[in-house]
Amino acid sequence: MGGDLDAYRAADAAGRLAMLKATAKSKIDMFGFMKAVTGPPIDLDIEWLVSGEDMAKLMRRIRDLDDPTAREIMAVNTGVTDDLRGDWRYVGYKGGSEPGVIDLSYLVQGQGGKWHVVTLSWNNSKAPVDVDAFRALAMRAIALARPK
Repeated sequence: MGGDLDAYRAADAAGRLAMLKATAKSKIDMFGFMKAVTGPPIDLDIEWLVSGEDMAKLMRRIRDLDDPTAREIMAVNTGVTDDLRGDWRYVGYKGGSEPGVIDLSYLVQGQGGKWHVVTLSWNNSKAPVDVDAFRALAMRAIALARPK
């Protein structure tokens, strides 16, 4: 995608942060944005870099917060089907996707109080991922995690 991404790839953490801050102050090229989120996968090497283990750690930190605000926000859209929602005391969800990338992460609490994290990611730099099939896999994982 050009020199800006090459410079971003070559920069250290401080340099990348400075570039992101500068970009945040600029006007959005809506054509470029729409191309990036509706076309084929591009530049996935600068996208989702969080491992499943890191995501699980983040979800556990959110679970342990004294202030429930983050959990309340995550519960607005639970990302699970209605038939699965009733199996849990709490369902929190954070997901994201673009062509070639999808992440679905859940923080769930069973009726007995036990907490679980279910997190799934799929990256394909060659083609868009099958979002519907992946969501079906996520629902199966949530169903398997529910208390018996």
